[in-house]
Amino acid sequence: MANEIVKYENQLNSVSFRHFNARELNLFFSIVSRMRDKGTEKVSFTFNELHELSRYSDHGERLVKDLEGVYTKMQNLNMWYDDGNIIEHWVLFPGFQINRKETTVTVSINPELKSVLNQLSNWTRFSLEQFASLKVHTPKLCFVY
Repeated sequence: MANEIVKYENQLNSVSFRHFNARELNLFFSIVSRMRDKGTEKVSFTFNELHELSRYSDHGERLVKDLEGVYTKMQNLNMWYDDGNIIEHWVLFPGFQINRKETTVTVSINPELKSVLNQLSNWTRFSLEQFASLKVHTPKLCFVY
């Protein structure tokens, strides 16, 4: 994972990831990091690559279930455009194949949104390793009587 950079067009920052948990966000941004500058070609990941990139610790069917959950949530990440006359909505990744036997995941990007990961002009960039190592702390409730 060393020096793996996530970089995308700022347009993706307008998408709400509120239903993703930390593990799912790590998987999502691991995919995004490797799809940059690939145009519209399908990109395949081995389960081992996703483990390393996202710091994912579970194996087997648990990973498959989490990948299915990530894709279900990715389908709800609508990107839209409204010029006052025409309103358009797209899904960033319309194709997502999980192959249990080959232990691979293959992802395709929507050609309408290829600029989100290619031809960047105003972009966001961060270290995937630092992102994956962030810890979510739940505040402890304290009652004062």
